[in-house]
Amino acid sequence: MRYLLDQKDGSILHIIRDLFGFGKVTLRSKTNDVYRYTATGFKSMNDVISYFKVFPLLTKKALSFEKWSTIHNLAAQPTNKLHLTEEGLAQVRALQKQININNSMTNKTGSAHP
Repeated sequence: MRYLLDQKDGSILHIIRDLFGFGKVTLRSKTNDVYRYTATGFKSMNDVISYFKVFPLLTKKALSFEKWSTIHNLAAQPTNKLHLTEEGLAQVRALQKQININNSMTNKTGSAHP
């Protein structure tokens, strides 16, 4: 499970990294100065989810975050092994395809192939 943010201004991503206290900021290869914040690990994802519960997103990204959070919840619960079944994996994949669908089809921010 990963949480990714891409941004033209790397300094904002450094502020976000410092706010969360984890993750890394890198310059994306084959892009025109696009930076990426990457956080991994289930504990880190819990902190990201907690943050956005207190400070909810107000744009179309809120829908993507909701789907991402649902996937996290399917995989993170020790008693919930739904994501390990064919039905659960299909559910995860369906949600995964819907994350950032408006952006991924129209605006390839930081695309390696502009």
